[in-house]
Amino acid sequence: CPTRHRSPSEHFIDGESFAVEIHAVHYDCKYDTFEEAAEEKDGLAVLTIFAEAVPNDNELLNPLCDLLPNVTKADSKVQLSAREGLQWVGSGIKLNHHYYTYPGSLTTDPYTENVIFILLPEAITLSCAQLAAFRRIRGD
Repeated sequence: CPTRHRSPSEHFIDGESFAVEIHAVHYDCKYDTFEEAAEEKDGLAVLTIFAEAVPNDNELLNPLCDLLPNVTKADSKVQLSAREGLQWVGSGIKLNHHYYTYPGSLTTDPYTENVIFILLPEAITLSCAQLAAFRRIRGD
């Protein structure tokens, strides 16, 4: 992959950044909504999965990548089965036998300081083409 695909992730592990950092934001189900959980000190957790670009596709990401051209603006919606949409997450969890955790804050609005971050340091892979497909998505 060209070096332009390498940009610093938000987190570094042992001084190293990753090509991709994925945040799966969760809220405690004892709260009715994300907004309610965001107000509570134990309300939010962010599972962080890292990825590195390699020449070959990650087959588990293909169902998601196939839909990316339909994500054209903020609040775009596409439908993907849970099995297809989450297999790659499971692969990241299985790959990691250790994790890091720390208290932090959301890095997007509402920036609340009540988040437990869980970092899975062993990166999954995606191809340069898959990475490029994600990077073509732009928010408002």
